[in-house]
Amino acid sequence: GIFLMDTDEIGSFPVEVKNEAESSLSSLGEPPSPIASPNPFASSNPFTPRSPAASSSDPSNLPSSNDARKIKKKTAVSVMEEMRKDFLKATQAMKETDEKRLLILEKYANDISEMKDAFIDFLRRQN
Repeated sequence: GIFLMDTDEIGSFPVEVKNEAESSLSSLGEPPSPIASPNPFASSNPFTPRSPAASSSDPSNLPSSNDARKIKKKTAVSVMEEMRKDFLKATQAMKETDEKRLLILEKYANDISEMKDAFIDFLRRQN
């Protein structure tokens, strides 16, 4: 539902959005690039708490103009999507590491039981 609403908004203001994007870039000059650059790092970061921090920094830019608000509305959805993807990646990685740990533990347990058996055999032979 969210996506449909957003696409309708974009469809109804195609010219406005273009002008807004250009005006915001030209008026701000260089500042947008530092703001934009941390976001990829935040998204690639395995720690999910950082991406909400990045999104929470966006609202501070919102009051500047209505134009920015319209643009930010769309990016907020994409940020949420990125966060969800990152979260899924992180949970997947955690699952994989847990599985590896279990395998190592099983191997370790098997090795210990083998060693114990061998030791018992050794003691039996000694007697």
